[in-house]
Amino acid sequence: MAEGGDWTDFPVHDINYIVELGIKMNIRWGDLFFLLPHHECRHDVDRWDLFTERWDIWGLRWVSNQMPETFVHEDGLKWLGDFSGTISFGKYTARSDNDYDWDGILELRIDILNYKEAIGSLLVNIHGVTQDQERPSGGSYFVDYTIEPAVKFRTSGGTFIVFCQFQHRHDVDKCNGRTEDWSVLGFRYEW
Repeated sequence: MAEGGDWTDFPVHDINYIVELGIKMNIRWGDLFFLLPHHECRHDVDRWDLFTERWDIWGLRWVSNQMPETFVHEDGLKWLGDFSGTISFGKYTARSDNDYDWDGILELRIDILNYKEAIGSLLVNIHGVTQDQERPSGGSYFVDYTIEPAVKFRTSGGTFIVFCQFQHRHDVDKCNGRTEDWSVLGFRYEW
């Protein structure tokens, strides 16, 4: 924002975004997606070259069905075994300012405990990327991950989630190949 807080000076071209096109098929154990493509844009204002990374990924994603409760219920407390997962695999195409080659994601979600209106849950996301050429870090691949403990509150229209994320990001495309770790405390609404 410019001095004085004028929101009209917000640089809209600096927004990071994802657009995903594809075909979805319902299969016995979940949903199968054909990504045609998954398009991503990251505006790297913190890089020395100030280039914006863009890429498309063509691939497959499988999202499992939510599993039913499997544990015993107690007074006012319900132990849950509700878990689901996602497996994604794809090839990078139409790349801009990176040497990414193949992409793989494994994500597991579990609802652990239900007490009154609150549901305790955990999400773990592991994301691996291979590269065409070695980067400043010296490796031909890197692995990022996110761990998110959360509390969910279901409403008639969706789910309100309070979370704490622990993220590890290997910025192998930056000039110095720096790896970053941080945590994010926040909330989101899913419908």
